Amino acid sequence: MADEIMISNRKLDILTKGVESYIATGEPVTSSGIKDLGVEASSATIRSELNHLDELGYFRQLHTSSGRVPTEKGYMAYVSSIANKLPKNTKQLASIKNKFVKSTTYLSELIRGVAKVVSDTLNYPAVVLMDGFSKFVIKNIKIVRLLSNNAFVLIETNMGIIDPIFLDQDGLTEELCNEASICLTNNFVGQTIGDLINNINNASLQIETDLKMFQNIFKNVVEMLKAYISKYEESIVTSGTENLLDVKDFKETNQVKALIDFIEHDSEIGSVLKEKTDKQVDIKIGNNETVKGAGGFGLVKAKCSVNGIDVGSIAVVGPQRMDYMKIAASLKYIANEFDFLVKKEDKK
Repeated sequence: MADEIMISNRKLDILTKGVESYIATGEPVTSSGIKDLGVEASSATIRSELNHLDELGYFRQLHTSSGRVPTEKGYMAYVSSIANKLPKNTKQLASIKNKFVKSTTYLSELIRGVAKVVSDTLNYPAVVLMDGFSKFVIKNIKIVRLLSNNAFVLIETNMGIIDPIFLDQDGLTEELCNEASICLTNNFVGQTIGDLINNINNASLQIETDLKMFQNIFKNVVEMLKAYISKYEESIVTSGTENLLDVKDFKETNQVKALIDFIEHDSEIGSVLKEKTDKQVDIKIGNNETVKGAGGFGLVKAKCSVNGIDVGSIAVVGPQRMDYMKIAASLKYIANEFDFLVKKEDKK
């Protein structure tokens, strides 16, 4: 933003300290309060700078002669100023590390677990979107025969094991399932789920004449994989939306309801999480035009990547008056830890 670049270092210092003070206390900031925070200038100079920041749209006065609160523009300027100052070692991060335990290898449970850790630690709603299932690399495929004509397919990837896919097909024997498992694994280990779906019927998959009996199994596996990917790439996992009920910044019940509806409406929150960005951690300051009836809100989003490939996003949503420094640092840590855990599992 042009105005952000134009304001002096002193104005930026006053802006940053003012926003941080308001985030911490919820009390409008004053020139004397700013001075007490360590700004090296007289109260008259600080008052003059605050008036100028008002004119530029970074603060607004609630009443004549009263303190000021940050505007949406003020929050955005603050967010830009802290982008390269995220703490790396805090009690908050230590707490996250203690809670961030991968208790299962199933993907759906892993995703729910990440959302719960974030919401429990930060006391705001957490939203997790995994949109890279087709990029997961296959490590092993196992088809296990059950009773009658049933079997389930376990596909182990570099991200964990996909939830069991159930087959209901005539003529399934234990021997047939074992041979089909070996055939699929031999042909697709090291490739992605997307490769399996796209190439299963391709001539590059050299199925011997006596293995043609596997074709129906392969076809059914692919169709169910497509359904699985569609289900999980279009769904959002949320945790802790009830935390919004304790947020004092929302003065009316309908504001909380509007934001909860936004979070739990997959297409709306999903469109925000899928927005492309080069930043590992991105912050969005929304207004009433973004979520009708909610007033202002803040959203902090971190990309989840494995081996440099984006596979999803984690976000925290709350009022505009949030501790962006703490939340952004926490999500950055979780995104990095997520990559580490996946790689750790991949070495086993």
